[in-house]
Amino acid sequence: MKRLLKIATLLLLYCLTTAKSCTNSEDNLAARQQFVVTATRDSIRKALEPDTLSAEALAAFEESARRKVLDLADYLNILSDTTLDKTFRKKAAGMIRGMFISDTVVLAINPPAMHRMKEETVGRLVTGETAFCHVEFDSVKVSRPLHKTGSGQYSGMLSSLFITQQDSPGTSKSGSDQVKSIEFNLVVHQTILGRDTLYAWKVLLGHIH
Repeated sequence: MKRLLKIATLLLLYCLTTAKSCTNSEDNLAARQQFVVTATRDSIRKALEPDTLSAEALAAFEESARRKVLDLADYLNILSDTTLDKTFRKKAAGMIRGMFISDTVVLAINPPAMHRMKEETVGRLVTGETAFCHVEFDSVKVSRPLHKTGSGQYSGMLSSLFITQQDSPGTSKSGSDQVKSIEFNLVVHQTILGRDTLYAWKVLLGHIH
């Protein structure tokens, strides 16, 4: 028992004599961690500054826009397929909405059984009430590279062969091919990093005509 009391007393004395150094060590560790976080945050902020976009970065964003257009066709086909579960179609609608700069963006598309051009806004399209035939974007390329606008953001233009196919009575399939111009924008998007708010570039599609 006496031995245990001695050990306990020694441990207490050790804690009392080293408490300050432990506190200092913890403070130093916290300071170092804060320094790393701040340095990392500052480097990310610098990398995302609007004026730091290089030609290589702009080319990468243009490729991102091109791929968005290819993905758009897949989501449109899911949305228009009434044989699919509503959950999948609803998810496709959400993905389509997230690709565009706003719900008021106008899309010039050809619904089935109609030979004239019809315009739909993204907002109306994602309700799933508009009937669409099978669509495909082919040979998507940049027709106007990204350039800075008066607002400090960027805009560009893509061109693509827009292919529609639909079933027709007495035939296997019928369709049409049209050349489409697709606007796209590079906008600043809010990103939350810990307690800080950063701003990153995001590619969003615009009007299709």
